[in-house]
Amino acid sequence: MLHPRLIKDAIHDSIELSDVELAVIDSPLFQRLRFVRQLSTAYLVYPSAMHTRFEHSLGAMHLTGVLARRLGFPEGKVRALRLAALLHDIGHGAFAHVSDPLLQEKTGKMHETRGLDLVRRSGLKEIVEDAGVSLKELSRLMEGNDEGAIITRDLGTDRIDYLLRDAHFTGVAYSTIDADRLLHTMAYRKGELFVEERGMLAAESLLVSRHFMFKAVYYHPTVRISGEMVAQAMREALADGRIALNDIAQGSDERLLYTLEAAGSDLARRLLERRLFKSAYSVDFRRGAGALATVRSAGFRKRFAKHMEENGFMQDDYLVSLPDRRESHFSAKVLLKDGRTTTLDQASGLVRALEAEGPESPLIVACKPGLREKVAKASKAFFSRLR
Repeated sequence: MLHPRLIKDAIHDSIELSDVELAVIDSPLFQRLRFVRQLSTAYLVYPSAMHTRFEHSLGAMHLTGVLARRLGFPEGKVRALRLAALLHDIGHGAFAHVSDPLLQEKTGKMHETRGLDLVRRSGLKEIVEDAGVSLKELSRLMEGNDEGAIITRDLGTDRIDYLLRDAHFTGVAYSTIDADRLLHTMAYRKGELFVEERGMLAAESLLVSRHFMFKAVYYHPTVRISGEMVAQAMREALADGRIALNDIAQGSDERLLYTLEAAGSDLARRLLERRLFKSAYSVDFRRGAGALATVRSAGFRKRFAKHMEENGFMQDDYLVSLPDRRESHFSAKVLLKDGRTTTLDQASGLVRALEAEGPESPLIVACKPGLREKVAKASKAFFSRLR
């Protein structure tokens, strides 16, 4: 590669591309990611959060190459890891994580597996294999096995890039990561990624940033409500055949919204006009494991819908955003100066404190603005029986 191609990036400045990487990026499959926003509906709260899975994938690839070379991996492995990072989000559908649960339910596959299926059925298979990377190796690395740990773990390059990028484009000032120091103090042993003891402060900075981004952005009530509006619009349109699963799996955010609107979705129209549902009632289940299991059970939505119908509400009057399934536990590992290993939460009181608090992800019942008081009263009557 005598004259590498350069892409100017808002986070990492110049990103170098090999001929193989450029061929992948120029494929229709990858170009679709230009139209899938990284933060789904967060732009309705943070107007500049318009960045996409496209540039995040480039950033993750860049950081993966930097870290792999600093760890001393051979160039063949660096090439494979960069391709794995570049393609790690190729399986996301429209609205990314918002549509993931629905696509997983319908296909039985996580987005990484769906992405590998797409690579296998497209011309990308030949491009990747011509670069000396088998689909078996690509799959292993994309799923975080072996050296793929440097991409997918708690302190991995995927997380470093999206936290830096999300903070930049939302303008959230609470997020500061010493990414360069972190990349310089990483170690890899037998399928595990470690931060060296001298890099613990940088690791803490990443986890503190993650904590604040969840509180300020990812779990922002309006972000969650608007995301649930998209999810409910998709579920309803799929159920009555107004859209096909591929409209979600291989669609883009705007195209899907306009398709839903054209099919008569009031929720999609509200999203396009930013006439959002408002929070009427919320329940924090962090200390109620039994009740939390109940609201996550298969029959919960039907039970709640029946209760609301008995109280005079139509299905399109309200929606329910369930608590996030993410856990607050950090699995990052530390390599001590004497060669022993430990976990970051054992080595850091700050991390233990963050785990103990955890970002709040309450159940939210939202509704049309004029119905808030009535929906709140009916919801309170229902949830008081679960506690």
